[in-house]
Amino acid sequence: MDFSFIEDEAVREKAVATFKAEQERANEEFQAKLDEEVGGLKNKVEELLGEKKTIQEQLQAFGEIKDPQKALEALQFLQENEDARLIKEGRVDELVSKRTSDMKLEHEKQVEELTTKLQEVSGSAAQFQSLYENKMRDDEIRNLAIKAGVLPVAINDVLLRASQIFALGKDASIEARTKDGKLLKDESGNVITPTTWIEGLKESSPHYWPTSEGTGARGGGGGVDGDILDRLAALAKQGKMKEYNELRAKMTAGK
Repeated sequence: MDFSFIEDEAVREKAVATFKAEQERANEEFQAKLDEEVGGLKNKVEELLGEKKTIQEQLQAFGEIKDPQKALEALQFLQENEDARLIKEGRVDELVSKRTSDMKLEHEKQVEELTTKLQEVSGSAAQFQSLYENKMRDDEIRNLAIKAGVLPVAINDVLLRASQIFALGKDASIEARTKDGKLLKDESGNVITPTTWIEGLKESSPHYWPTSEGTGARGGGGGVDGDILDRLAALAKQGKMKEYNELRAKMTAGK
């Protein structure tokens, strides 16, 4: 089975090891059941052949049969039982093949169920990996925004905008990349980092800072009303992007 869809190497190796171990266990159980079935079948064959021989000997001297009822029951069993019928007709190999085929089908069903469970586990692992990476990114951006003096009410807005640009890199650093995987750069050709990006917000979104950090006065004098920032933060938290974008557009137009 191909586990290449699992990006995390440790999770992928664990999934592969678990799959192999479960497959080996299933194969061992299958072989044990097969040996048990075949062994029991051989014993049954010998038993039925012995009964058949006994019945045939008794029928040759029907007058000497001490228990005709048991003889009739044995004959009826041979006539009605499929396995016994195959044995009676000398088709023992066919009977063994039939039993083996049934066990193989059961084994394949078990393997399929195991594969489904592994896929479910892998899906959960990928989901948790994504949640973990998002949390690491948000925590880093939040700390940098706080250190840069961003207003508490604007933090969620900053995190939402950062989530559209930054992601957790392979080395656990926070980085911004283009669709083709290249590091995102600014107009000067410098790689955009969370620190430089937040610094750039002072020009594009000065209302994220107190009046001493940005331009205008919050709540008056051409600045941004604190209620608007509160509403932006609430909409961002609720995931109402349409209303969020509309309010931001109105806020920008009125600056």
